Amino acid sequence: MLADPLRRQVVELLAEGPVTAGDIAARFPVTRPAVSRHLRVLREAGLVESAVRGQHRVYTLRRAELAELDRWLDRFRPLTSPADAPPAAGSAPTAGPGAPAARSS
Repeated sequence: MLADPLRRQVVELLAEGPVTAGDIAARFPVTRPAVSRHLRVLREAGLVESAVRGQHRVYTLRRAELAELDRWLDRFRPLTSPADAPPAAGSAPTAGPGAPAARSS
C-alpha cells in the first residue's frame, strides 16, 4: 500500500499531525474521489484512522502500525549491501548479468 507515491505523501503529511480530508485533497493534483480511495486503502491497512469532527472527517497517522513495520524491516537492515553501493568515484563500472561485454581496442 505504500508503493504508491501519493499514499507515501499522505503518510508524510499526517506525520505532522491530524488533517481534514478536504485539506488532504486540496494538496494533491488528483480528484477528491481519488484521494478518498487512497485514504481508504491506508485506513484499511491500519496506517491511518479517521474521526468525524463536526462536518469534517479528520485523519490521523497510527504511528504504532508504522513502528510494527519498522520492526519488521529490521530483519533486512542494513537495507543495502556493498554490492548495492554505487561505484566509487573514478572507478570503472562493472558489467552486470546480461550486460554487453566491454569492447577491446
